[in-house]
Amino acid sequence: METLHIDRWRITHDPQATEAAYRQIPRGAAEAEPEQEALRNLARARERLFPAQALDLMKQLKIDPGLEGEAIYLGRIGAGRHAYRIGYFFVGGVDTGTDSFQSSGPSAINRGFIPFGGSISLGVTEKVRGVPEAFGGRKVSELLYEVEIPWLLESPEP
Repeated sequence: METLHIDRWRITHDPQATEAAYRQIPRGAAEAEPEQEALRNLARARERLFPAQALDLMKQLKIDPGLEGEAIYLGRIGAGRHAYRIGYFFVGGVDTGTDSFQSSGPSAINRGFIPFGGSISLGVTEKVRGVPEAFGGRKVSELLYEVEIPWLLESPEP
C-alpha cells in the first residue's frame, strides 16, 4: 500500500492491485450504453478531456483514463456545453479528508469537490457502487471528476 496526498485527502492505495483490475476491464462506462448519445459524446472527448495534473494523478493511482467506472450525464449547461460526472475506481481508501458525497446516487450532493484545472472539479469518495468484479471484493474508493465538455457529435444536442 502507498500513501498519496491530494489537497485535503490522504489516500492509501494499492497501485498494483488497481492496475491488475484495470487489465481485466474491457471497456469504459461511456461505451457501456452506446445508445446514449451523451455518453458517446463523452467517449469522443475523452482523449482531450483531462489536463496534465489529472492524468498524472490517474497515473500515480494506476487508473486507466479510458476505462471510467461511472459516467453520468448531468445535462446541458449552455449552448454547446455539457456537464458530466466521471468516476474511476481504485483499490484503497480515504484516510483523512471529507468524503465528496454527502448522499449517494446521480443527484448526490457534491459539496466536497475542489477545482482541479480548467473546467474540471475533483472529488474522492468511499461511497461506491457498481464496482466491477475485476476488483475482487477488495476495498475500493472512487476518484471523481465533474467536467464540462463541448458537444462533438454530428447529432443534435440533447
